[in-house]
Amino acid sequence: MSVLEKLSKKYSLIIATGGPEDSQNYVIDLLGIRHFFKKIYTASGIRKTKVDGGMFRHILEDLKLKPSEVLVIGDSFLYDVLGANKAGIRSIWFNTMDEKKPDPGFDFKEIRNLDELIHILV
Repeated sequence: MSVLEKLSKKYSLIIATGGPEDSQNYVIDLLGIRHFFKKIYTASGIRKTKVDGGMFRHILEDLKLKPSEVLVIGDSFLYDVLGANKAGIRSIWFNTMDEKKPDPGFDFKEIRNLDELIHILV
């Protein structure tokens, strides 16, 4: 069973991407993962960005969720981790490039592969 399959049985999964809507939808469909996600948000579709937290605040409002009810898992420290923090949301940095872990002055978790996520969440 894939990580997405396991997580989607227990959590509502959302995609929030800064990429162009057409190309992101193409990749999601190419990977065959759309059915795992409750909703997909693109920065171009909602005209908000991650870096200032605006995209995350929009998603919270749209889904009527509190920041404490959400966890962002992203591969960009700047856009995903810092952006989520600006919206008051906890985050996990999916550090695929083995970058040095920064100290931004707030708590966040770091993983290097998706299997680690199962041990944290499930």
